Amino acid sequence: MVDDRRAMYDDPSLGGDAGATFDEYLTRLNLSGMWVASDGDDVVGFTGLLIHQRSGEVDPLVVTTERRDSGIGSRLLKAVADQARARKLESLTIRPAARNLAALRCAVEAGFTVLSDVTLLQDFSVRDRQDGVELRGLSLQY
Repeated sequence: MVDDRRAMYDDPSLGGDAGATFDEYLTRLNLSGMWVASDGDDVVGFTGLLIHQRSGEVDPLVVTTERRDSGIGSRLLKAVADQARARKLESLTIRPAARNLAALRCAVEAGFTVLSDVTLLQDFSVRDRQDGVELRGLSLQY
């Protein structure tokens, strides 16, 4: 899955040492649950629920490239939302990358329709950015 994400963003440095990064993730004190989607012996999706006081955060939500648009992400998000409701959390957030339109669509279709925070980046690299995001009259790139 890390390889898929590196290819999607054309950035071989994403995820660092995947095994060590995952081991570190598993030790987070606010990690409340994890869900894995599998097809036989193959892991095709993964998500986790982090809890911050009375709110939850979906982190990460990953579906392998060949299985995107098959409903796996939606089912994983439903499992997390069901758990957040069962724990009587006040809200559940997800932070997909702005350039990941498939993830944005999946989140909106799963009910994540309230814009709560915006993270802006001043990019000093030579990466190509796309125009096309308007927010409250402001033109942004992704």
